[in-house]
Amino acid sequence: PEAQHQLQSLGLHAIRRRYISAKVISADKSLHEARGPLWHKSDRKKKRIPKKLRGVDRESEWGYSPYRRWVQGYAQHAIVNATPGEARFPLDCAVGTANMAENHVLLQRLPELPRTIRKVLLDGRYDDEEIFQACRDATILPLVHMSRPTRLASDLRKWAWRVRSRKVNRSLYVRRRTTVEPTFGNGKRSFENHRVWFYGLRKNQTHLVMTHYVRAIAMLINFETRQPPEHIQELLDAWQ
Repeated sequence: PEAQHQLQSLGLHAIRRRYISAKVISADKSLHEARGPLWHKSDRKKKRIPKKLRGVDRESEWGYSPYRRWVQGYAQHAIVNATPGEARFPLDCAVGTANMAENHVLLQRLPELPRTIRKVLLDGRYDDEEIFQACRDATILPLVHMSRPTRLASDLRKWAWRVRSRKVNRSLYVRRRTTVEPTFGNGKRSFENHRVWFYGLRKNQTHLVMTHYVRAIAMLINFETRQPPEHIQELLDAWQ
């Protein structure tokens, strides 16, 4: 929790300094493989570890990704700035096991986000009326990949579809692929954590949140020194 709070504080600082406006954000989940061998679902249900299986991370879980299919391990749910013309600054991160439901995580994180936010870019896994209602209550427009609602659909769902269908929002939605998704890829390369560094949820929670914190610190240094804000690899290499 302290690492999350510090990361959020850096985002607020970047907004106060007018390095970013954070009017548009993007959220998504990324999977990280656990250390140790695979512990298959049938054995997990019985809480049985085969005799020859050594070094199993018992706290890890299986999760599914359209890109990586089934992964045993952990997941980070990141929220980054996606405002056109601004840096992809990390604003929030939550970490859990790989089976964490991203729509539930976003519902928990929304009250913690900056009040500057006006729109949020989300893929189809956030197609959830609770998300729509929470965004509406917070005067945030959810731009969610979703199917056209039927005539019998709820008014809330029809509202979300109308929001997503506006021409300006269809154009803006494309930024999801160039904001949060590359952030995950860059983070895994920079911190070499396609596979997590530790066993157990608590250590991996702290470490994965801290990678976003370090990224935010490096970007703030670049802002202050008038360097391209996302060119942080040189700083990371120097710190190592």
